[in-house]
Amino acid sequence: VWLKQSLNVSCNIQILPLRLTMATVIQVLLLSLLVGPVLAARMEAADSESAESNEWMHSQGGGCSNLVTLGGQPVSCTVVDRLQGGMQANTYVVNINGKTYVMKETHDASTIDNLRKEKNIIKKLQKSSALTHGKIPDYDLDFQAKQPESEVLVMEFLKGWFDLSKQRYVNDPEVRAAAFFVALDGIFKAGVSHCDLNLGNAMFHPSDPTRCKIIDFGMAEVSHSPGTCLAMNANPDLGRQGQAWETIYKALGAPKSAGSIYSVCGKCDTQMNWNSIVRQSQATINSFDPRRLQESKPVVNQQLQDFKPVVNQPVVKRPEKKPKGLQGDGMVLVNELGLAQQIKNGTPIKVDGVMGKAAGFPKINGQALIFDFHADDGSKQFNLRVYWSSNRGKLMALISS
Repeated sequence: VWLKQSLNVSCNIQILPLRLTMATVIQVLLLSLLVGPVLAARMEAADSESAESNEWMHSQGGGCSNLVTLGGQPVSCTVVDRLQGGMQANTYVVNINGKTYVMKETHDASTIDNLRKEKNIIKKLQKSSALTHGKIPDYDLDFQAKQPESEVLVMEFLKGWFDLSKQRYVNDPEVRAAAFFVALDGIFKAGVSHCDLNLGNAMFHPSDPTRCKIIDFGMAEVSHSPGTCLAMNANPDLGRQGQAWETIYKALGAPKSAGSIYSVCGKCDTQMNWNSIVRQSQATINSFDPRRLQESKPVVNQQLQDFKPVVNQPVVKRPEKKPKGLQGDGMVLVNELGLAQQIKNGTPIKVDGVMGKAAGFPKINGQALIFDFHADDGSKQFNLRVYWSSNRGKLMALISS
């Protein structure tokens, strides 16, 4: 009766089929004893393989050859270091075939789509290489994920470059700010908004302040309106509270002096005044003389807290007496209203010792003369403001005294 119930056999079953059924049961039991450990081992290996990309992450020198291929071919990959941040992917410095890279990797089903979206953004930026070259890292999209249900993104390692999350001392902050704005403008013109301009996502060259690269496009969006971000958790790049100005520019400690980028916009809507900011930034870079690279200790950045202007050079006390009359080159010191009113579009002038011409239809605003400056060396400055009552040599003009 027990045998019938166990095999779900009807009462009219014959002995011969019963014997065959028992033999079958015994064979199944023996087979399960043999195959069970094999299946368990395979399942354990599968679990180990899916978790392997997480295990190697936590040990420097671990192998990563099983995670990435180059053009479909195997590579030699070793972990060098783990980088902080990366909410949507693990980020590491790796050595692949003897060259150092930064690699983002995820095998988490909830973040794979995000990393693939970032790769699509990179493809779009690379298609506009004339606009973005030198303004973003070099990404090598021939690197592909080796494991199923995983994704990787490999880019150049910016050795020696720094971001503002750790670096509190910068030299030539105005030039670095200009380089940042010009780099960001290249991304905008390629049809992309960054949407996550925190202190760690703008990289600056250690010795050349005219070079900046924007990194980490995990939150980036395709946009035809510069700096506009639609996602609920995104931070707009531009606007009155845009991160480009409120985070990066302030952190750099750029000065507020006349002729600076700040004088173009100040607390304005950076999206509405973006073109003016970029023009002034480009003029700042064009007028930068590499021979002026400061060899002294960089200035302390004070901008993170109160956004006060940073003085980059020692203050040289000037004579209190106002110089008067013609200079050796026939230039007149513009220190009176009547002299300022004579400066028109095209008037030869000298600003801080640099020869050029006034442009942009100079105008009087209170005790200040506001004008654009086109230097003879090809550089330009916009919306310069000079107070004639306190002008002790900044502005000279070829006019009658």
